[in-house]
Amino acid sequence: MAGDWVGEWNNLTYGSSGPTSMEVIVREDGTVSITFDLDGFVFGLLDPPAITFDMNYDADGVVFDKTGDSPFGDLTLTATADG
Repeated sequence: MAGDWVGEWNNLTYGSSGPTSMEVIVREDGTVSITFDLDGFVFGLLDPPAITFDMNYDADGVVFDKTGDSPFGDLTLTATADG
């Protein structure tokens, strides 16, 4: 999953949307950095800055949990080694 990704986001509650990009850097030392950049009117804010999450992985994949992130709230990411 390493690389640069682009797409769009949609907020179904408020009807807003915009472009998004994500950079995933996977390192041989067992760490991953994921940088999200959501553009447009996000969570009532004008174009918030990109945000980076750092996590660890092993032979099983990666599991990331963060509570109370600003502006995203509670986050969970799970990616298994088998895809």
